[in-house]
Amino acid sequence: MLKISSVTKRVYRGLCRRDPQVFAGMRKFYISKEEDIFNTLNEFKDNLVRKNFLE
Repeated sequence: MLKISSVTKRVYRGLCRRDPQVFAGMRKFYISKEEDIFNTLNEFKDNLVRKNFLE
């Protein structure tokens, strides 16, 4: 039984079991876009809460 007191609470039970090839493909895709993601974040750096923006 899950030890939660409300139906709105969530329990993290780890990653879903997925096909390792799909996971590896998505990881490669993310890595290929990582520089673009960080460049976009840097464009909006002044609009982000400073304590939430790690350098």
